Amino acid sequence: MSSQVANERLTIKGYRDKQVARKLVSMGILPGMTMKIVRISPFGRSFYIKVGNQIVAMRTDEYDQIVFE
Repeated sequence: MSSQVANERLTIKGYRDKQVARKLVSMGILPGMTMKIVRISPFGRSFYIKVGNQIVAMRTDEYDQIVFE
């Protein structure tokens, strides 16, 4: 499980899972982009992240498939 904190900025390096990669790339969330964790749900099951001008809700299992620099 992820151990990230709110307001942390991370740069996306790639993806571990092809299905998650397709979903995120289709939403414009690409490797090389910097994302900011806006909020973590109370039980840590989902994240709100800001990438560019959009804020996206993401489940922990999807988030764990992102590789960061």
